[in-house]
Amino acid sequence: MTKEVTLKLTDLPERDPYLVLSDFDGQHYLFHSKKTVFLTLNDTAYEILKLCNGNNSIMDILRAVASKYGVPAQEILQDVVEYLALLSETAVIEIRGNFVSKGGDENGNL
Repeated sequence: MTKEVTLKLTDLPERDPYLVLSDFDGQHYLFHSKKTVFLTLNDTAYEILKLCNGNNSIMDILRAVASKYGVPAQEILQDVVEYLALLSETAVIEIRGNFVSKGGDENGNL
């Protein structure tokens, strides 16, 4: 059964301390030492996980990814939020809520 994850653009995702991100031979990898998980990541997934450091809000991550790939943030909002929700459901990241972001209004709007 999947638990429901509610995210706000002001939430601060943080990688699990046992999660290791790695680059090798042009590929991106994720390894979780406690859960014995090993995955190959695409460039976008890797960039998002790198930004999940507990200091960047979801809005900050969204803007950084949009800027890097030259797309409007609104166009990728759903994909980024769904990916972060999946990471949260699988305990790869923890979401800390309701902190002030570096941008947007008090409701977390772009």
